[in-house]
Amino acid sequence: MYIFIKRTEYPESAGDKITQKLGLEIPYYEKSLDTVVRYKLKHAPLAFLICCVVGFISGTFGLGAGWAIGPTINLIMLAPLKVATTTSAVIISIGDTAAIVPYFISGSLIPIFAVPAVTGLMAGARIGAKVAVRIKAKYVRYILTCILLFVGVRLIWVGLWMMR
Repeated sequence: MYIFIKRTEYPESAGDKITQKLGLEIPYYEKSLDTVVRYKLKHAPLAFLICCVVGFISGTFGLGAGWAIGPTINLIMLAPLKVATTTSAVIISIGDTAAIVPYFISGSLIPIFAVPAVTGLMAGARIGAKVAVRIKAKYVRYILTCILLFVGVRLIWVGLWMMR
């Protein structure tokens, strides 16, 4: 199973013909290692299918897609963790932008709450981007794992509380 790969920060893969043909393997400079990271991706059709399902669920229920997009790109396509989290962040921002249009048109948006949230989001993204390029990928993995565990436990707790 792909979830149990040992090196999630920089997975090693031989790549496949589809991802090479699509040109999905773009080396990047890793500042924390002072080196260029080259990687090979796999399973693009499976990841594409999973991302479509996750996007549909996200759009239908108003959930963010980051909980699944990042792990899909990292664990199934075997992309480096920083590539996966960056791609996930871009997808989330595009999805969130598209998701507000119906609410904005219908007048269901309360600007007094939206503006501070967007301001905080922009500040967090700016700081996060500066921090992410400087720290090692294993620390990013620890932080993301803690956040996902906390959110998962909290969602289960709230769900159980609502069922009583």
